[in-house]
Amino acid sequence: MELKTMWSVSVSSSATSRLFQAAAKEMQQQVVKLDAAAKGGNLDAIKTAFGATAKACKSCHDAFRNR
Repeated sequence: MELKTMWSVSVSSSATSRLFQAAAKEMQQQVVKLDAAAKGGNLDAIKTAFGATAKACKSCHDAFRNR
């Protein structure tokens, strides 16, 4: 699927762009935490970090991706 058909909101408007960028930043921050947890090897910490990462991904998909 082409990227332009996958996302329901154009990120060209400044308000939408800021929301999209904030969501992307949140996802990146959660991935950094997940990476650190994975390197630490504590399964409970990995599960917690994975849950937060998945939540960040889902929130962006829910807001911007076509159904």
